[in-house]
Order: sequence, then structure tokens, then C-alpha cells
Amino acid sequence: MDEGVWEFLGNDREYLGWLETHPDGFVVNTPRGFPPTEMVLHRATCSCVSSRRAGTKPGAFTERVYVKVCSTDLEGLREWVRAHGRPDGTFTSTACPCSPGGSTVPRSSAPAVRPVGERLPEPNAKHVRRRLEALKSDAYFYGFDGTVALVFQQWPDNADFAQVHAKVTILNALYSAGVRTIDTDPVASHILELDTDRRLEAGDLTLVRDMARTPIGDGKIRVYYSFATKYCSWHRPDAYQIYDSYVDWLLWEYRKQFAFQQFQRQQLGVYPDFVRIVDGFRGTFGLEEFSRKDIDKFLWAEGKRRRPW
Repeated sequence: MDEGVWEFLGNDREYLGWLETHPDGFVVNTPRGFPPTEMVLHRATCSCVSSRRAGTKPGAFTERVYVKVCSTDLEGLREWVRAHGRPDGTFTSTACPCSPGGSTVPRSSAPAVRPVGERLPEPNAKHVRRRLEALKSDAYFYGFDGTVALVFQQWPDNADFAQVHAKVTILNALYSAGVRTIDTDPVASHILELDTDRRLEAGDLTLVRDMARTPIGDGKIRVYYSFATKYCSWHRPDAYQIYDSYVDWLLWEYRKQFAFQQFQRQQLGVYPDFVRIVDGFRGTFGLEEFSRKDIDKFLWAEGKRRRPW
């Protein structure tokens, strides 16, 4: 039976548990941010992506640089790579001996990327202001932004299933929040169980972690981290920062190029650390005049413009 596609980010224990119970499955190994130039397919039994590999250190599979995308359905993984930058549904090639046949293409056919070593402009106040002004003329972005704002203003509380479900559905559809359509019901039900309104009022950052980990039945958990940051931010934009793959890539590039703060990339997936990192970014570059919402918009727009895939 097809159990869907699972993304494992920051949890080796759950990932290795999936391998144990799905020996006939497949694994796509890809860095955080899902660059389509590196989406390598393996069998679940392959030592390259499991604890069978000698010398593997704890956390090496999903808690550092890489994400594992898993399924027992190869076509489901092809759909996943199509949705993440490889429209032909192929995987990048690998010399791995497990080599699931008929599913890879040479890396040379992958999309072109920005030249290595090309530096980003310094994100000072002038540059941020210019990017935000340019975004105002983007009717596509502001049309969606206004629609989401209207829904959250209409139903600010989180005690009624229909209202919460409407917010989940609209946010997911217009903000590319990554929740599978089949999971919108369990996501909405989960939000009702978290004492969400009180925790939002308190600015409780651990709410994001709890909201992201959505039970979907049969004891299974699916993690919707980016969605949870967006849902909380739309209720309290003054307290919650938005995470997505563009923001992840851009902050890591800024860390490498400008050394604005010392952190490990996996910390971007730990929400209190992520907020602290963004606050450090604001302070280092003198961006205190901009609201959290402004910083959200800038990081998304700049990441979308600059990321090479």
C-alpha cells in the first residue's frame, strides 16, 4: 500500500525507523533547500543512506546538511522531484552501487546554477528598502498577501474547526506552505488541541515546534515546519518569523559571506534558534527600523531572486 511521501528533517531516529519498517522503499538524498541539482535516489537498504555505513556519526542523515525524502512508491518520489525543480521527474545520477535503475539522469542535464563564488550584495538598510519597494509593485505577491490577511483578520481565534481549516487551506494554497491536501484536516484538528490562542498571545516560540509535528493517524507524525512558522506569523507578525527554503538558503549564504553570526545550518530548523539568528541578522546590518514582517518579505524576495535554482 502506498503510504505517501515522507520528508525527514532534523530527526534521524524517525528516519532510521522508517528504513527498518520499509526495506523495499526508496530514499531521495538532497541538501536542505532542495536544490534540483542534487536529488539522488537510493534504495532503503543502501548503506550510503543508513546506519549500515561504517563510521557514520549520530545526526549525519537528517540533522545537519541533508534531508531524506522517502516513499515505497517510486512514482510518488518522481512527483515530489517534479514539484521541487525537476519537471521531468528524474533524479540526479550517482555512483552508488544500489543504483535503482531507470530513474536517474546525468548531473550535466540538471538546471543551470549561479556561478560559484558570486557574492551577494550587503543587506544594509538601503538595499532592504529597495527590495521592499520593488515587491510593492508585484501584483501577484500582494494579491495573495491581501487574501491571506483578510482570512486571518476575519477569523483571528483558533477554537472553531471550520475557521481554522479555512485558514490552513488558504495559507497552504497561496503561500506554498507544503501541507499535503489530504493532511489539511489533521493539521486543523491538531491546532485546536494546542491551546494555540493562549500560546500565541504569550509569544511562545515552542508552539511552532508543536504545531509542526502533526499526527496523521496510526501513530505517524508528519512535520510541517515552514507551515507552522507561517501560521503563527500571520497571527502574531510581531513575534514570529517565517521560515522557508529561500530564507534558509539566504541566511546561510549571508553567514558564509559576511560571518554575521556563528551558527550551524541545522539550527535554522530549530525555531527559537532561527528567531535568534534572524534577530542577529537585523542587529548586525542595522535593520532595526524594519518590522519582523518587513524582514520576512525581504528574506523571501531576496532569496527567491538570488538562489540559483
